[in-house]
Amino acid sequence: MKTGTNTSLPFQLRYVAPYYLGMGIAIPFAALVPYGIEPGIWTYTAFAAAAGMFGVWEQYRSHQGTLSSMGGNIWGTLLVLSIVLGCIGACFSILMGAAELAVRVALYSLVGMALAGLIGVRNGRRAIRADPEAWLQQRVDLKQQLLKHAPPPPVSPWKKLLIPLGIGSAPVLEALGFGRFSLLFLLLPFLLAIAAFAMFSFGAEITQLWQLRKYERQHGLRFSRFPLAAIQEQRRQLPLARWLCRPEALATPTASTSPGKMRRKTKK
Repeated sequence: MKTGTNTSLPFQLRYVAPYYLGMGIAIPFAALVPYGIEPGIWTYTAFAAAAGMFGVWEQYRSHQGTLSSMGGNIWGTLLVLSIVLGCIGACFSILMGAAELAVRVALYSLVGMALAGLIGVRNGRRAIRADPEAWLQQRVDLKQQLLKHAPPPPVSPWKKLLIPLGIGSAPVLEALGFGRFSLLFLLLPFLLAIAAFAMFSFGAEITQLWQLRKYERQHGLRFSRFPLAAIQEQRRQLPLARWLCRPEALATPTASTSPGKMRRKTKK
C-alpha cells in the first residue's frame, strides 16, 4: 500500500540549515522582547548555535528518519510557545501597558500548553497500545523502511470556519465601536486554541516517533522519511558537501554498475 508513503523530497535540503538558524534567532526574540526583556547576545548565540547545528546535521548527515523528525517537532514546539508568549506580551504589555498582567497570563498559558502536550503524549501511547501491529503498519512501510505521513485528525466543516470568522469579525467589531482591547480579548482565545492543538499534536507525534525509534534499535532497522537515493542526490549538490556529508552520500553510481549497463551486458 503506497498511500501516505513519501517517495521523493518535497523540499530543497539547501534551505534546511538557514531555516533552523532563523528559527533559533526568532524564538528568544518573540518570547522575550514583547515583555521589555532584551535577550542579549549570549542568548541569541546559544539558541542560534543549537538550532544551526541541528540544521547542519539535518541538511548534511541525518537519515531524515525518526531522530530528525523528533528534533523538528521539538523545535516546532519551542517556536509555537515563543509565538504564544510574544502575542500575549504584545497584547497586554505593549498595547495595554499591563506588564504584570502579561506575565501572569503568559504563565497560565504555559501551564495550559504543557497540559495539552501531556494529553497528546497520553493519546499517542493509547494509539500504540490499542493495536500495535495496526499502528506500525499505519506509520511505517516495513518493506522499504519508509515512514508514512501521520494521518491528520478529522476536522468538521464548522470548525474550519472558526479561524476566518474570528479574524473577519475584528473589523466588524471595530466598526461597531467595541475598541481594540475587545478585539484582542476576542482573538486571543483563538490563538491559544490553535497553539494548544499544536502542542497536543507535537506531544502525540514525538511519543510515536520515540516508539518507532525503539523499534528500529530492537530490530536493527533504519527508517527514513524519503528514499535514501533522493536524499544523497541532493546532498551531492550542496556546498561544503565534500567536508560535511557522510562518505556514502558522496559516492555516485558508476557506469559499470548502472542498470542500463547491466542490461547491455545481459544481452551480450
